[in-house]
Amino acid sequence: MKQFISKSVAFLIITFGVVIFSSLILSFSSNITLLKEQTTIIAGDSNTECALDDEKIKSALNISRSGESYFYTYHKLKYLLEKKENFNTVYLSFSPYNVVSEENRLTSNGRIYNNFIEYLPVLDLESIFYLVKMDKRNAFLSLLKSPIHLIRHKNVLWGGYLYLIRNNLDRSTRNSKQYYSQNFTQKNIDQIEVLYLLKISTLLDSHDIELILLNTPKWTEFYKFSNHRDLFDEVYEKHFSEIKFLDFSSLFSEKEFFGDSVHLNFKGSEVFTEYFNLEVISNTEDIH
Repeated sequence: MKQFISKSVAFLIITFGVVIFSSLILSFSSNITLLKEQTTIIAGDSNTECALDDEKIKSALNISRSGESYFYTYHKLKYLLEKKENFNTVYLSFSPYNVVSEENRLTSNGRIYNNFIEYLPVLDLESIFYLVKMDKRNAFLSLLKSPIHLIRHKNVLWGGYLYLIRNNLDRSTRNSKQYYSQNFTQKNIDQIEVLYLLKISTLLDSHDIELILLNTPKWTEFYKFSNHRDLFDEVYEKHFSEIKFLDFSSLFSEKEFFGDSVHLNFKGSEVFTEYFNLEVISNTEDIH
């Protein structure tokens, strides 16, 4: 019995120490100023992460991160506003996979384990308890992630542009055909993502910040396999039709521009960034 108690106490001490050390690392990572002269934010998942090189767009900062749920994007933007960061426009990744999928983008496949500790600096207590309630085990395990991991991946939650060196288009198209050949139904609409995209819209509107939804270039075959795009269009018309939507999904037909069926590689990104800077950003700045 004494041995069991000793082991239990030792485990609790180690756990407490890891959590405290991790919290200290996270507190340092949150005390940063992201925006300098930029007044535009590019946010979302790997679509915008790979598509837009913010180093070539003077007025923009790309905070996109692969696989990011709108839940986390909402809290990142809320955090920036609470820190009085000054921006007037947000371009947000918006494509079929964001709101229509077989899986939940926030919680499925251990996503809370992968993300909980890294996004902790921008979460309030209500959101922390919400995630714990959704997946207690993985939230706890995420807290116990090695502090070394947090040191090595400092500020990872803020994402950024990803220079993608890849050209797996043919294989990716075959895989997409297999995955998207199913018939998606209303049950495949991710209600959490819809809810938090609406919350993002409300948040930004309350601060007079323009939200623009952005579908980056896709390989045209991507949309031919099922009703995936049709259901996506229904979701947009029902929930987000009042939000400006820039759909560049069919902009490119050059195979060499794509890392796979939904992501631009560095070649495609270079061309799209230039186009976006001249045709979209410049016009938006003229308005503001």
